[in-house]
Amino acid sequence: MAQNADAPTMPDTDAEGYTAEQRSMIERRRRMTDAMYGPGAYDRAIAKVKPHRCARHLDDIFEGARQAQFDVSGPLGNFLRCLWSSPGNEPPRLYPDSVPFNLSTPRAQWSQSPSAAATSDSSLGDSDGGSNAL
Repeated sequence: MAQNADAPTMPDTDAEGYTAEQRSMIERRRRMTDAMYGPGAYDRAIAKVKPHRCARHLDDIFEGARQAQFDVSGPLGNFLRCLWSSPGNEPPRLYPDSVPFNLSTPRAQWSQSPSAAATSDSSLGDSDGGSNAL
């Protein structure tokens, strides 16, 4: 969970945004994985993790819920069509300029100072090349 270096962290979290309990769970999982599959197995597995090809279509459902009309039926249908499609034949997104859900949650907004949020909103990259207008 990368954060702006100048942004304050939430109470009881480290620089990456994890609580002490979350950090201990991660370390326990790391030790268990390395013990079962050899040293460095956890790091190799984490390096291979990529978001699902329809993850941004799921973000469109949340964006539809945030709209004044609370329209989730169109984005939900589009997400299901994406899941049923073959790789490379995904339907076009309904809200291509939306901010990824994990960057638009109140926790992410709370962890940034107002000046940092204003500058970082314009610098957020979108995996499918869209601009991130709010």
